[in-house]
Amino acid sequence: MKSIIKKSFPLLAALLLPLAACDDEPEVGSTLYDVEAENFDAKLYINEVALPGNQASLEVIQTPVSLITPDDEITFSVKLTKPAAADVTVTVAESTDLAAAYDSKAEALPAGTLQIANANVTIKAGSMESDPVKMKLAATDAVKNIKAKGVAAVTIASNSAGIATGSTLNAYYVVVDKVLTNYKGQLADEIATMTQIPGSSITATVDGYSAAELTDGDLSTEFWYWSAGGYDIIFDLGTTTSVRGLGFYSNSYTGYCPDVIEILTSDDGETWSSQTGGKVTLSRPASNQTLIPFVLYAAIPCKYVKLKFYSCFWTSYGSDYDWPAAAEVNLYN
Repeated sequence: MKSIIKKSFPLLAALLLPLAACDDEPEVGSTLYDVEAENFDAKLYINEVALPGNQASLEVIQTPVSLITPDDEITFSVKLTKPAAADVTVTVAESTDLAAAYDSKAEALPAGTLQIANANVTIKAGSMESDPVKMKLAATDAVKNIKAKGVAAVTIASNSAGIATGSTLNAYYVVVDKVLTNYKGQLADEIATMTQIPGSSITATVDGYSAAELTDGDLSTEFWYWSAGGYDIIFDLGTTTSVRGLGFYSNSYTGYCPDVIEILTSDDGETWSSQTGGKVTLSRPASNQTLIPFVLYAAIPCKYVKLKFYSCFWTSYGSDYDWPAAAEVNLYN
């Protein structure tokens, strides 16, 4: 028996040693255990789940006449991770530091870029979300001077209960893209008030070939240029003329009507400026008797107009059917 008891002591000691070591472990948060205790106190945050999340994208349009800013109302709410016992009033404010850190390719917009209708919102006792913060983009000089993209940021500035703001999800961003264009829209009523430039004073060509059928005033003389994937029609006005509108009629088969176009102008026939800001997508006309109008914000003095046909409505049938065609093109001032 004695020999058995002696052999058991080392095993008992081995079991007791880890228990002693656990008793000697430093407490969480002490200088010997450099980890902060988890804090479960209520925190304020902004979390709009609609994609892209905590962000709104707006577009401003720079025309030769003016800057057009959207009238969209932007909204977001301030939230709590858990309800508070009393009302919490939260103040939000623009942050140029957060705007500057958002994207190196975007210009940070200064305070005053956003018109905040209610910078103070309340989270009611027992609730976890405020009424929406409401704001709009202001037509400031900073917005007018954006080269391509700008960004403004709104963050939680303070609150009445001294509640901490989360280290993330603490800002809402408004990203502003600037579009340079002179294209106002497909406005039939407006183009009807303009004066048509006589077709007899215009020379129309495609790749050097005459396209006189497009300016002869006769819808029955349709112009076909067999070039799958589109082509360019050049209109020589003979002299510098102000152009503020263009309209064209489909040929008798509206499936061949162009569905994507672009309008460009030039003084010399070599250097071209897009008046539509790139490609414009069309709706298929009801018939070939329907004028498809394009109105510009400002009349452009030019000697040449280029109408680019990129594709037609029958593209879905394959490249064998992608032959844009038109019956007549009108220019207006």
